[in-house]
Amino acid sequence: MASGPEYLGLVTALAQRVRLEHPTAGLWEGADLQWWWRRERPSDQLGQLFWIDDTGAPEAAVVLTDWGRTWGCDPIVLPSMAEVMLPVIWSRALQRMDEMSLDSVEIIVRDDDEPLQALVVESGFEPAGGSDVTTWMAASDRRPITTLAAGFSLHDRGKTRDRPHHMISSNGEMVAEHLSQTSIYHTDIDH
Repeated sequence: MASGPEYLGLVTALAQRVRLEHPTAGLWEGADLQWWWRRERPSDQLGQLFWIDDTGAPEAAVVLTDWGRTWGCDPIVLPSMAEVMLPVIWSRALQRMDEMSLDSVEIIVRDDDEPLQALVVESGFEPAGGSDVTTWMAASDRRPITTLAAGFSLHDRGKTRDRPHHMISSNGEMVAEHLSQTSIYHTDIDH
C-alpha cells in the first residue's frame, strides 16, 4: 500500500506504463490522476493498493478517491496483465470497500471493457445511466489559439506569486502545495 506523494508517483508511473503498452487502453492518463491531487481529500493519506513487479514498477492498482458525495473506485492494470490480474485486483477492491464500510461507490467502466463490466455487475453494481466521452486529436490538427474574449485577461503567475493562488476558491488553501507535489506541474509556466 502507498499513500501521499508515494501513491501519486506510483499511480502516475502505472498510468504512463498503460499508455506505453497501448495508445488507447484504460480510462486515465497520468495527468488526470495528478490533477485530482490538486485538492486535499481524506483519501490522499489512505493506503492505496498496488501490485509491483520484480523491478519495483507498478503493474496494477486499486485507487479509491473520496469525491465528497461518493467514492470512486478505479481498478487500473497493464493491458498485458489484465486477463490474469483483473479478477485479483477486483476481489481486493471489493474487500477494501467492505473494510472501509463505504456507503456509496461509483466505478467508471469503458463500454468495450467486457471483463470489468462482468465483474462489476456480478458484484451487484448497476449502471447509473450516465456516460463519459473521451476524445482524441492529433496535435497537428489542433486549431490556432484564439484571442481572449472581451472582459477576460491572461495573467502570468510568475509575476503574481505574491498573491494567493487563483484556484484556492475552488480547490482549497493547499492547492499550490498539492500541485507542486506532482511531476507534471511546473510553477514556472503556470499562467
